[in-house]
Amino acid sequence: MTGGATAPESVRNTRGEAITHSLDADFTWRTRSLPPILLGTLLLFDSWDVGLISYVAPVLAKEWHLGSLFLGTVLSAGYAGQFFGALLCGALAERWGRVPVLYLAVIIMSVLSITCAFLHSAELMIAVRFVQGIAIGGALPVAASYINEIAPSQQRGRYFSVFQSLAMSGYVWAALFSVLIIPHLGWRWMFIIGGLPILGLPFVWAKLPESPRWLARKGRLVEVDRALAKLGARSLPPLATTGLAYDEPAPAKPGVAALFQPAIRGQTLTVMALWFLVSFVSFGLVTWVPTLLTTVFKMPLRDALAVGAANSVLFLIAAPLAALVLDRFGRRPPAIVAGMLSVVALVTLTFLNERQLALVVGMLILGKLSSAVGSVILWPFSAETFPTRVRALGLGVVSSLGRAASMMTPIVVGAILTFQKSPAAVFLVFAACGVGVCLLWWFAAAETAGRSLKEE
Repeated sequence: MTGGATAPESVRNTRGEAITHSLDADFTWRTRSLPPILLGTLLLFDSWDVGLISYVAPVLAKEWHLGSLFLGTVLSAGYAGQFFGALLCGALAERWGRVPVLYLAVIIMSVLSITCAFLHSAELMIAVRFVQGIAIGGALPVAASYINEIAPSQQRGRYFSVFQSLAMSGYVWAALFSVLIIPHLGWRWMFIIGGLPILGLPFVWAKLPESPRWLARKGRLVEVDRALAKLGARSLPPLATTGLAYDEPAPAKPGVAALFQPAIRGQTLTVMALWFLVSFVSFGLVTWVPTLLTTVFKMPLRDALAVGAANSVLFLIAAPLAALVLDRFGRRPPAIVAGMLSVVALVTLTFLNERQLALVVGMLILGKLSSAVGSVILWPFSAETFPTRVRALGLGVVSSLGRAASMMTPIVVGAILTFQKSPAAVFLVFAACGVGVCLLWWFAAAETAGRSLKEE
C-alpha cells in the first residue's frame, strides 16, 4: 500500500481481524475489566446529571416561584440538548476520535453542572441545562462505541453490561442521595456533586488510549500498536504478514447518508425503529407511573413515589440480568422474551382497576423490568450492527431517536388521557409498541453475538 492510496475494504477487514485477535487473545485485568469499570464510573455522573433535575425541581419551583409551564421548560431543557448532543458528538467522534470527543463532553458536562449550582434564575438554568444536555447526550453513545470496539468478541455482552450498569446507576444514586442532600445541604450540592467527573478524568485519560479500531480505520497503525499495548493486549502482526502500510491517508469522513447505504440500510432502519419503540415504552412507564397510580388507581402519593423510585432501581437489576444471558443466548432471544413479557404486563394492566392495586403494581414492575432489559440489550446490539467507520455516528443517531421518544411520551400520553379518560388506552398503545418491538427482533434483526465487529 503505497502512493497515498487509501486501504481497500479487504485490507481494512484484515486489519480489523488482527485487532480482534489481539484483544481476544489476552486475558488480563486491563483488557477484561478495567475499561468498562473506569468509563462506567465516569459516565455514572452522566445519568446523575440527567436524573437530579427531577428531585431538584420541586425546590426550584418554590424558591423561584415557578409556574407549571415554566418549570416544565426547566425540566425539558436538558432533554432537548441531549437530542442534539447525541447527533453532534457521534459525528465528531467519527472525525476526531472517540477519546477526545468523549473527554471534552465530560469536561463540559462537569463544568456546567457546577455552574448550575450558582445560578439564581430559571432563564439561566434553562440555557445552561440545554448546553449541558448537548454534552450529556453526546457522551454516552461515544463511550458505548469505544467500549464495544475494545471488548473481547465472546464476552462483549457481559463487558458492555458492566459498563452500562455503572453508567446508568446514576439515576438510582441521584434518587437515593437527593433524600439526604437536598433537605440538609440544599439543592445546589446535587449539581456540585455532578461536577466530580472532572477530577477523575486525568486518571482515566492515563489508562485508556484511543480506540485501536478507529486508529486503524484512519491508517494510523503506529498508534494502534501503542493503544493495544496500553490496553494490555499484544501488538499487531509484523507488516510482512499483514501487507499493511503505516500512516495511510484517512478515508472520507462519513455523513448520516452513510448509514443508509444499501449494505447496511435495512439494519439501520431496524435499529432506529427498535430504539424509538423501546424508549417510548420505557420512558412512558417511568414518567407516568406515579401520576397514573395517584389519579387513576387512587394510591396515596407517598406510596406512588415509592413505586416510582423502585422502578428506577430496577435498572440495577436489568443490567446484570442482561449480562448473564447476552453472551450465552445471544441478543435476539433475550430481547424477544423481554418484549413478550412487557406486552403481557401491559395488556393485563388494561383490565385492572383500583381494587386490584397489588396486581397493578406487580404488572407495572414486570413491564418496567422487561422494557429495561430490552433497553440494555439495544446498546451492544446497535454498536455491533454498525461498522467501525460509522459506529459512533450510528449510535448517536439511534440514541437521539430514543431521546425524541422520551420527549414525545408525555405529550402523547397526556393527549390520550385528556380524550379517553382511561389508562387502558395508554397501556394498549404501549402494548402495541411492544408487539412492534417483538416483530422487529424476530423478523428484521440479525444476530450479532460473538461475531467480529464489522470494519466496513
